Amino acid sequence: MPQVAEVPRRAANNGGLVDGLDAHDRELGLGRGGPVLSAVEEAARTPGETPPEGSADYEIVVRRSGGVKVALLAANDSRSSWVGIMPEIERGVSARAVRLPDSAAGMRFVVHVDAVVQWPDGRRPAKVGTKSIATTGEVGSSESHPGLDFTRVPMVGVYHAGKVCSGGVVLTPGMLMAGGACSPENIGQPAARIVHGRVVSESRL
Repeated sequence: MPQVAEVPRRAANNGGLVDGLDAHDRELGLGRGGPVLSAVEEAARTPGETPPEGSADYEIVVRRSGGVKVALLAANDSRSSWVGIMPEIERGVSARAVRLPDSAAGMRFVVHVDAVVQWPDGRRPAKVGTKSIATTGEVGSSESHPGLDFTRVPMVGVYHAGKVCSGGVVLTPGMLMAGGACSPENIGQPAARIVHGRVVSESRL
């Protein structure tokens, strides 16, 4: 059963005024969804329970009567895996103190969670590889200057993204361009799975 801590409000529940006060609290980081967000992130970090990378949206309803209900609203992939952690989310929310307004029967929260595998510099192994670049020349008009013709020169090139260093070369008529950069902080470091969520919305019942 969730632990519910009642907090007096500054105004009675009179529609737009209370909604505005709630929105202002969220902007100041004083929203009520912190414990719910923590429960979702904790469940999503459970090894082997959710896909290495992906995202999902959950609806969590916490009632003053003690009930907690979790529903999966959307998932970009592996929906069954995201559904599988719903009981863990429910247990996590039930074990935490969720502040409910004294004038509400409960709260409805929508939480978005992302999981990515990345190196210390933020780049992802999934993006490593080599790709070619090729464009054809064309003549057209500028969007910012209608009627003014311009010529886009053809180009060919290749770009490689690596764990530590990335770079590429591009050849255009009469010009060869090359560039690259390195991230020494990635040397010898394994990629880590990072889970991060946010409260999309919260509303009173």
